[in-house]
Amino acid sequence: MVCGVNSWIEEILDMNRTLRSLDIDYSLFNTDKYYDRLSRLNKRLYKFKLLNNEEEYITHKQNEFTRTVDEIKPDIILLINPPDTILSPYFLKTFAGQINVYMWLVDGIRKMQNANDYLPLCDKIFCFEPDDVQYIQDLTGKRNVFYCPVGYGTVYANKVAITKKVYDICFVGTPTMTRLPFLVAVAQYASDNNLALWLSGKFYDSHHFWKKYIFKRKYPILYKYIYNGDMSPEEVARVYRKSKICLNIHNANHSGLNPRTFDIMATGSFQLLDNRSDYRELIHPGIDCDVYQDVETLISKLRYYLANEKQREKMATSGQRNVTHGLCITDMLKRILFAKTVK
Repeated sequence: MVCGVNSWIEEILDMNRTLRSLDIDYSLFNTDKYYDRLSRLNKRLYKFKLLNNEEEYITHKQNEFTRTVDEIKPDIILLINPPDTILSPYFLKTFAGQINVYMWLVDGIRKMQNANDYLPLCDKIFCFEPDDVQYIQDLTGKRNVFYCPVGYGTVYANKVAITKKVYDICFVGTPTMTRLPFLVAVAQYASDNNLALWLSGKFYDSHHFWKKYIFKRKYPILYKYIYNGDMSPEEVARVYRKSKICLNIHNANHSGLNPRTFDIMATGSFQLLDNRSDYRELIHPGIDCDVYQDVETLISKLRYYLANEKQREKMATSGQRNVTHGLCITDMLKRILFAKTVK
């Protein structure tokens, strides 16, 4: 198998470790865009049109891909999201029909540019968003379109002894405009009640020093608690295990369960997430975790679960037991590689 994946998704999915665990022959092929591979200085030069080797880069990557396919003669080319300019639909037509082309959409298709152009080339398509299955079937007439969530990374299920909870509440993620009102309310609640709160994500661009002060002035209550920057999966897992309540706030344009849902539960931590319209029987609110509807119910449930340790721990244990039987990324890849064809 040849797996086309960019650096960001490769890190999130831990693809090398996951594919090794399946005991199959594979080659990971990087599909980063030209701009994303540039240094910070070269990005500035590119912006002012003083540097542009994009065509040479794309040609080099396509030649590299062709050599890889010729050498290993894969049964499957698996695309993790559309590879855009690096492996364009026109270029991939060379291989479609000769090799099975699968695509796993680990984001909503309607957020992706040019995604629809790749659909006719794919023998099978797997969707992170449940709603995308019917959308793609209606759009293309294809029947081999399947729901496939992004499970937890193996690092989250590692057995690590944590003797003491350090944080009352934690959140790790991108602070989108949808999430910020919830995070501000949680920060205010933590401040009023002298709670230990950990908030991690890219809250401002640390390369521009003034952005820090703009953010601090606009969100003074949040600023007290944030760790501004990325964390490795190992670091994130450590924070989850050290937290009494792990908060999960989905992006507004996602209907499916995000990977964080399963990551948190795999660590054996208690999760409080925003209510979803369809859980697909993957998790069971009230048994594995709990949900909130708005800011008011969020604060109410934070107060309740901080005061009820036994119930919190019981649900966390149930959640861990549930997800670690079939909901890791390895299980998802098995589902993709061995999915039966619908005729």
